[in-house]
Amino acid sequence: MIMSFNNEITVISINAGGGVRGRNTKVNPIKTAISLGAIIKKIEINSTVIAMQESLKIWNTSTSAYVETGKELAINLDLSYTSIFAPYLDSDFHTHQTKWEQESFKGYKKVQQGNSIITNINFGNWPWKQPCTGYPGHDKKSYISTQISNASIYSTGNRDTEPRNIVVVPLQITSNITAFFIATHLTKLTGENRNNLEDSRSKEASEIRLGQINQIFKIVKEIQCMDNYPLKSPIILAGDFNAMPGSIEILKIEEIFQRVPLKKSESHAASEEFNNVDHIFLNDPNNILSTNYSIKVDPHKINGITDHLPVVAKFEINEYIVERANQSFHRTATPSASLQG
Repeated sequence: MIMSFNNEITVISINAGGGVRGRNTKVNPIKTAISLGAIIKKIEINSTVIAMQESLKIWNTSTSAYVETGKELAINLDLSYTSIFAPYLDSDFHTHQTKWEQESFKGYKKVQQGNSIITNINFGNWPWKQPCTGYPGHDKKSYISTQISNASIYSTGNRDTEPRNIVVVPLQITSNITAFFIATHLTKLTGENRNNLEDSRSKEASEIRLGQINQIFKIVKEIQCMDNYPLKSPIILAGDFNAMPGSIEILKIEEIFQRVPLKKSESHAASEEFNNVDHIFLNDPNNILSTNYSIKVDPHKINGITDHLPVVAKFEINEYIVERANQSFHRTATPSASLQG
């Protein structure tokens, strides 16, 4: 991971599912990562954090080892990147013939599906005390994942009952400023029509997503309540929300986040008439980060690899605010005259 700080951060949301990874094509995380890496390398990036949806981790029986899309993407980009994988679906615990008895999974002993974060930015610290060396958890400080969907052990074998989660990581964007990055993928029900909000199935799906958004809000509140840094930390939320701009779900998120708009049109996903369901949001009360717009990757560069067009936003770090944070940090860190004697 990078050891110096840059004044710009690139945020990318990309979906590793769909496209060439169909039901009848055997999944291969390494090939998927190489294809996605080729797309990302065409983007001008420096300090980068990537939210990847539908990342897969499989047990490769021929090599007796796990292979995971996010980890392979990190390797493909360069050695400065590291990856985090947070599964929400596990073939050991969500067994169903319809889900796993597909040609794409045939021959694999175990499969997990979830959200990944890939980044070359150093991890920051959580705003609460962590275990010291020699105690459980002392070396597991980089990320936290939690389920945001309702508890259930029943599976229909399709996306309707798939659990959903978020994965959160603190990123050290300057010497004294930490940003929290949240990656997620909200539910989409089979048969829903996002262009017809009066449809009963669409209403049901919207209510489910609103429930998941409320859970995200709880996590945001926890971070902000525990945030003990001189300036409140920026929070970036990115992923596939299965909801379009102006929808009830996106308007709900915009109650506490600012959505980074697309530069040109709102057309975005590579199916359903290019609906825009992938978004990047920012909650930043001290205006540490600034951005004017996000961009969508040219469809010709995707070449059927995914059924979504990646979203990219570049955030600039406000140097004036950073200097204020540094001054606050030094004032806090300097012992008072009475203590100095």
